[in-house]
Amino acid sequence: MNVIGPYEGRSVQNDRDSNPAVLEVRAEGSWSIRFEPVAAATEYAAGVFAGRGNDVVRLASPTEGLTTATLTFSGSRNFIVKGLDINGAYMDLMANQIGDFSGQVLVEPGIQLLEVRGNGGTWTIQID
Repeated sequence: MNVIGPYEGRSVQNDRDSNPAVLEVRAEGSWSIRFEPVAAATEYAAGVFAGRGNDVVRLASPTEGLTTATLTFSGSRNFIVKGLDINGAYMDLMANQIGDFSGQVLVEPGIQLLEVRGNGGTWTIQID
């Protein structure tokens, strides 16, 4: 994360090529970091899922076959959605936009986590 000002959010921390043992935090104020298992991610089962800022969303089951998702973002900063498998391994960059966005994207088979980066904005996801 590279953030100026207050920040609260979730992200996936998984490096398949190494075993990171150190985090470097540079901050002027107080801060905290909490590591949680994938099971702690917000679960999405059906319908429209709405969120704000950065979050990790766990699908109730992995996607199968040809699937689409409708994504919206209202904000002036970057909106990034990455598709990951249940172990946090990167599979697909589903969205990478600056500013407001509304559209449909393909969802690769096997995706079970969505890492959403929507700092400074609100977003919705609906898996079709």
